[in-house]
Amino acid sequence: MTTHLQVLVVEDVEDDLLLTLRTLRRGGYTLDYVRVETPEEMQSALDHQDWHIVIADYTLPRFSALEALKLLQAQQQDLPFIIVSGTIGEETAVAAMKAGAHDYILKGNLARLVPAVERELREAEERRKRQQAEHALRESEAALRQSQHQYQSLAETSPVGIFRTDAQGNYVYVNRQWCDMTGMTLEQSRQMENHVNALHPDDRDHVLATWQAALKDGIPFRLEFRFQHPDGTSIWVFGQALPERKQGEGIRGYVGTITDISDRKFAQHRVREQAALLDVTTDAILVRAMNGQISFWNKGAETLYGWSAEEALGQDANQLLYADAPDDDEIDQSLIREGSWKGERKQVTQAGQSITVMSRWTLVTDEQGQPNAILTVNTDITQAKQLESRFLRAQRLESIGTLASGIAHDLNNILTPIYGVADLLPMQLPDVDEHIHHEFEILKSSAKRGSEIINQMLLFAKGVEGDRSLLSIRYLIKEIRSFVHKTFPKSIEIAVDVPKNIDSVKGDETQLHQVFMNLFVNARDAMPNGGKLTVSAMNIQLDRAVVSSHLDVEAGPYIVVIVTDTGTGIPPDKLAYIFDPFFSTKQAQGGTGLGLSTVHGIIQSHGGFITVDTEVGRGTQFKVYLPAIEAEERVEAEVLSFPLGQGDGVLVVEDEAPIRDIAQSILESHNYKVIVATDGIDAIAKYTQHQTDIKVVLMDMTMPSLGGATAIQVMQRINPDVKVIAVSGLPSNEQIALSLGENVKAFLPKPYNSADLLKIIPNVLQTDTEPVSKTVET
Repeated sequence: MTTHLQVLVVEDVEDDLLLTLRTLRRGGYTLDYVRVETPEEMQSALDHQDWHIVIADYTLPRFSALEALKLLQAQQQDLPFIIVSGTIGEETAVAAMKAGAHDYILKGNLARLVPAVERELREAEERRKRQQAEHALRESEAALRQSQHQYQSLAETSPVGIFRTDAQGNYVYVNRQWCDMTGMTLEQSRQMENHVNALHPDDRDHVLATWQAALKDGIPFRLEFRFQHPDGTSIWVFGQALPERKQGEGIRGYVGTITDISDRKFAQHRVREQAALLDVTTDAILVRAMNGQISFWNKGAETLYGWSAEEALGQDANQLLYADAPDDDEIDQSLIREGSWKGERKQVTQAGQSITVMSRWTLVTDEQGQPNAILTVNTDITQAKQLESRFLRAQRLESIGTLASGIAHDLNNILTPIYGVADLLPMQLPDVDEHIHHEFEILKSSAKRGSEIINQMLLFAKGVEGDRSLLSIRYLIKEIRSFVHKTFPKSIEIAVDVPKNIDSVKGDETQLHQVFMNLFVNARDAMPNGGKLTVSAMNIQLDRAVVSSHLDVEAGPYIVVIVTDTGTGIPPDKLAYIFDPFFSTKQAQGGTGLGLSTVHGIIQSHGGFITVDTEVGRGTQFKVYLPAIEAEERVEAEVLSFPLGQGDGVLVVEDEAPIRDIAQSILESHNYKVIVATDGIDAIAKYTQHQTDIKVVLMDMTMPSLGGATAIQVMQRINPDVKVIAVSGLPSNEQIALSLGENVKAFLPKPYNSADLLKIIPNVLQTDTEPVSKTVET
């Protein structure tokens, strides 16, 4: 459930503003905000709009939090004022609080922001209620002076409980409604002991302490708490009381009310329960009317699509989620006929990103059985589809490579005698005229070009390793730059930025020279009228989340070489094929279509990958990622030793019986006590029953009935300190697991062996709060 908040932000740094807004939105607020940086802007904002709260950076170029506070106070607006700063010291903060600021929060500790905002908004609301109560009490006192009988009638018919005390807190008057709410009779209300006993045991100490503090200091009393009736039932009330003062004689007593808020408390509890059930899933859940208008939008939908619930509600689903509104007539007919539908859909996010979802539709009917709405559950399968596409492409290229290899060998056998005859004929016929001699040269040149193309085909087909050695990328690029600087047109500006600390790579110098030379030449050809060619490189650490979208690529240290041109760019309809063999964007210039396919093959054979980003009319950028190796790096065999466990309990959650049995055997053979579960529901039941014995949970992420992610979230509620090792054969599940919080100590990819399992279990058992290793390499 979200809360609307109108916030005035005094901030000059855009990133800090966005961080503050994101923190508030994650805290459950939908925002209307205005950012101001000067006194004039703030004055205008105060004059033209009502605000709930002011959040101010301490120091701005032309403004400050203290100046903003004075400006607000001059307006006599009772608004919460919170300072958020990265530099404020304790003494300065204390001075700001004395000046009237309600709180201060360091930008490095924004976790305090939402609780502080909630507190100050609540106190501001309470101040408003107090003012209303004071006004009501003054009017009541005037009415009392006019007619005691009129006051008594009003008090006895009031829907709220009314009470009055003396200066010591003893009750001197209560109305009938007060007795009904507290469960006491009028006689019982005169004994303070009965008041204490009527308070709910869980609230009693807090209520009494707050009431005594109010009596001692002569301040108002405001609190939500419970009374427990003699029959055991409870009632929630909002109690508030104000001190009555005699002129010049101090406090005469207190007068106050209690209001039954049980229905509101119950409704809030139900709303929280329902919201938690819908938001516990990472799937996007939405409900739309039969005309397409969205009426429900959960947290999963906010995360997947980028639109907040406030932005999405009331919108047409087809216009919001699709680049072009789809024709769903057949699906709608099937939905009405069958009651449900399932299939893949191409959709777009708020950022314009194209995604693929597995969409499940369920028809919702009214009491008469008529179609009323459509419940939609969408699961993001974009990454899975991309991996499938890359896998199919790799298979296709492998098939082409096998074919090319066979053809290349046959063509070499054909071209070899042609090449030889082209050399022999000029020697055997030295007296031929110049025209025939020129034809001999054409024959020889064509045979040579054919041989070069065949060699490229072989390199593409085999991914030849070549002579691998430790290479300096900086030196290699410097060497190529020297060559292209002399040969490229002067209209092309060449800029190279390769730092001295760039790591080395292990590779074939000739092949890598060919890779970068090809990219440089392609950049040149893309800028026939001149432009700028920029080459840079850097060291980078790639985690499993990044490399999981590339086949046969390991996480670890890499160097990335970035080649950027300001040329014509690559049309979108050709971009998907640029690494395919025999595909060329420059047939007119004699392109063979083997250049980039060979580049792709060489980089892949070196354990790396290449990406491209292009825009027609603006240019193209290639990024070449190669595994980095420090010059002094040595690879030593790791001696693995796995000590026996200490009898610690391990809950193994796995729906595949062979995997479950093997894991149980491995762990039990090393002195671990194993409890097994077949799915998420079984796991929750077993964990609830054996919680004190289970020290770590080995959780498969993909299971029927109830998946691993939901099971982990339920276990976190049972035990906030539960330790979990997520297991999956899908790399995409790693990010899902790690997003569940610090309870997920590690991710173990399938297939795993006994060494992987016996290494990760003791590591996780030794941890307190910090994750051991988010990924275990197998």
